[in-house]
Amino acid sequence: MLITERPALIAIQNVLFATDFSSTSERALPFALEFATRYNATLFVAHAVPPMPAVVPIEPVPDQTDVLRKGAGQEMQRFVAKQSLKEIPHQAIVMDGEVWDVIRQVVADKRIDLVVLGTRGRGVLHKLLVGSIAEEIYRTVKCPVLTIGPEVIPPSLPRQKMWRIVFATDFSTGSLHALPYALMFTQEHHSQTTFLHVIAHSASLPADSADQLVHESVARMKELIPEGMEGSHPDFKVEFGSPGPDIVRIATDLEADLLVMGVHAGHHATSHLPWSVASYVLSHARCPVLTVRGGA
Repeated sequence: MLITERPALIAIQNVLFATDFSSTSERALPFALEFATRYNATLFVAHAVPPMPAVVPIEPVPDQTDVLRKGAGQEMQRFVAKQSLKEIPHQAIVMDGEVWDVIRQVVADKRIDLVVLGTRGRGVLHKLLVGSIAEEIYRTVKCPVLTIGPEVIPPSLPRQKMWRIVFATDFSTGSLHALPYALMFTQEHHSQTTFLHVIAHSASLPADSADQLVHESVARMKELIPEGMEGSHPDFKVEFGSPGPDIVRIATDLEADLLVMGVHAGHHATSHLPWSVASYVLSHARCPVLTVRGGA
């Protein structure tokens, strides 16, 4: 795939920050604020009130969902009263439903351009990073998702500039849907961007074949650079090994401020990165990870 034009600016007008009100999920709030401020976007703060299991009480008791809903409303009022939100157009949303169902509905109803999630430890949002439900949502939410995973360390918290970006690709269509975002951020921040391709290691691969694969992969990555952006001086890395751990390792070694990769909308067998790879990266990366859904 040869890209010959500079990337067009991508509109980010509505940002969704999903929270369970834990102090750890709020670690992602500065990132949401940074994007909302930079793009003059409206910030939507959403909380899901989970459904209660159906039981037959021995004696009449208050509806637990009503109790949870009332408590969530009070928590939301306190949350949006934060000083950091006062200068940013924002809207609070408290909805009944499973977390991912609420996220999907808000994304559709509010025309969200970016979802920001924060997680650490064993909280509700942490569970979204693993399992079939998480896979379904990362593949079906149409806008990019910025995940602040459990291993993100304090030096990676938002800076005015993204000095170092890593774009991980396997050259599939799903992967390349994330490319415009990597290019746009490279332009805006004058970032040093690394294009990374990890080839599943084969111990039996002859050295000359490995060299040829490296040469071909670098050539394909260079073709992804639009005319006019050569001056950004990206670099190119090809590794043999295990994609998930190696993507995380290289991003860590480079002290990346952002890792960008695609997640295909289709079924497992046609996906860009196998979910096991994407889930590993989301759970172990020490910098924020932007995932972009590819075409069906």
